[in-house]
Amino acid sequence: RAGRGGGKEFAGISKLAEERMLYFTDEVGVSRKNMARVLEMCPQLQHLSVRDNLRPTVRFLVKEVGIPANKIRQIVVSFPQLLGLSVEDNLRPTVRFLLDEVGLPREKLGKTILTRPHLLASCIDNNLRAKMNLLHRHAGIPMGLMAEVIARSPHVLGLSEKHMLEFIAFVEHELGVEKAKLEKMLLYSPQLLGLSVKGNLRPKIRFLIDEVGVAEEQIGKVIGTFPNILGYSVENNMRPKLAYLAEHVLEVPMAKLGRVVWKCPQLLGYSLERRIKPRFELLRARGIRLGLSRMLAPTDAAWSQMLEAHDLVQREAEQEKELVTRAIRSYTGPDRLPEWVEAQGCWVVIDAPG
Repeated sequence: RAGRGGGKEFAGISKLAEERMLYFTDEVGVSRKNMARVLEMCPQLQHLSVRDNLRPTVRFLVKEVGIPANKIRQIVVSFPQLLGLSVEDNLRPTVRFLLDEVGLPREKLGKTILTRPHLLASCIDNNLRAKMNLLHRHAGIPMGLMAEVIARSPHVLGLSEKHMLEFIAFVEHELGVEKAKLEKMLLYSPQLLGLSVKGNLRPKIRFLIDEVGVAEEQIGKVIGTFPNILGYSVENNMRPKLAYLAEHVLEVPMAKLGRVVWKCPQLLGYSLERRIKPRFELLRARGIRLGLSRMLAPTDAAWSQMLEAHDLVQREAEQEKELVTRAIRSYTGPDRLPEWVEAQGCWVVIDAPG
């Protein structure tokens, strides 16, 4: 193998350096282009033995952590420092902590580390355990459910304690989200914890209050009911969606949508292009008027069934009108037609000449 990769390409480097380069490119699958950046990020790799260090560490990550062999290159490129850690002194104790104390299922361990390899380089007592205790004390997340939080968003344990406390204080005390709702929010959407209060959350809340018309005292209920709003972009998501609803569906100024958002904040979770627009246009074409919840909430299957049922009723009504018209013509002659009006959901004849 050295012969295949040697020659001019590796001229001027030692046999050990050539062996390392070939190990990363041929066995691990790191491109030669990425190897320059990897070595710049972690010069320590240039001093590690393939046989004594690199290959045993990679074997541990594949066999015991559960990372697919063809994914190891992702870790090498994103966090090469991991390969410089001792398996026995660093990696194995952290894995045991995640499995035994945190309760992370073994089948989820590989994906968790692949998403956030920095976890294996974190101090157990001063970092991982301390942040779990913080989430338990200040956000109310039960320790028994901490594994679910970490599996959903491993990056949570990479946040600083100061950032976590600032987020929790803002949501609970400034927005007025109930503690139970905060716990549920971070249990099911822990990625929200990574959002900046100053650069992200405050501007979104001001948009909902100042431009949409949500009352300040109702913001806590809105966020507690549908916390995913905090993760939506104002310009790329909320503004165009609410502007369309205001102009085309409800025909009111956007500033009048505060009560609508307060009563049903989930409407912001529907896609403008894949659900709101096509459904409204179908209803408008059929002359049907529905409330927002009845228009947006049904699944695609239920929506199709509703339209089919409506179209069937319309066809039956038209057929019935045609039959009655023919019957009346048989008595009045073909030149004069009955006059139809809709009354209480039914079509009736108000004038049958002759």
